[in-house]
Amino acid sequence: MQFQKVFYRYDTTPDVSATVAMGADSDPRSVYGTPGTAPKLQTPGMAPGANVDNVLQCRTSSSSTASPVERIAVVMCGPNGATSPTGNLYVWDGSTQHWYLVNAAPVMLPQNQVVYFDALAPCEAPPGSNAGVSQQGADYMLVVTKNVAPTAGQYSFAMSAVLGTP
Repeated sequence: MQFQKVFYRYDTTPDVSATVAMGADSDPRSVYGTPGTAPKLQTPGMAPGANVDNVLQCRTSSSSTASPVERIAVVMCGPNGATSPTGNLYVWDGSTQHWYLVNAAPVMLPQNQVVYFDALAPCEAPPGSNAGVSQQGADYMLVVTKNVAPTAGQYSFAMSAVLGTP
């Protein structure tokens, strides 16, 4: 098994992989909230302030089984004794050109444990609607916040889409 997306954060001392400090992520509605401003995805670590290395791009269903993506799995691995950060998951909507919060409250991301967020699997567009809007994929952004005193070191986060069962 391999998660589809991995990104890194650090507290106190950065290393080669972790170029963004824990807690530096911001609500994408304030960064990309202007209608028509889509996320500018880049190679992880290229622009620490751009908040773009933490986006999972995935399909909304399996192309082979047509099973919908029902959840987004998230895992965190940090230094020994690391306190659990929290996270919020956002989904990008191309029709309204806006990020939307998926979870009602920040979700605890315990060390070495799989945590699930709900995923959206839109149906086909109704007849007569804007047929040019693609329903083939979705962008999910995980915004990580730090606890009061996180353990110093590197934290890795991984995200993956989880299919429903047929």
